[in-house]
Amino acid sequence: RASPPLRRVPGAGSRRKGGEALVWELWSRLHASPRLYRLAIGLATRLRRLLPERLGPWTRVRRAPRPAARSLHRLLAESTERNGGRHE
Repeated sequence: RASPPLRRVPGAGSRRKGGEALVWELWSRLHASPRLYRLAIGLATRLRRLLPERLGPWTRVRRAPRPAARSLHRLLAESTERNGGRHE
């Protein structure tokens, strides 16, 4: 059974700024391409120390998050390599 067609809500997204639309478009393209995603993760990992300490009001009471030194994919690959093809 086919689902009903999506209906647009009048005025939906009308308060969205152009920059926000651009960020979501970039996010969509990044996650649609495994190669581009790996490149972005690699850059984020290598450049993590360049991120600002303050990220607006949220960091007044919290520490700013930092990308990990090694991605989850890399950690799994290293674990599999060490354990002769089995991951643990």
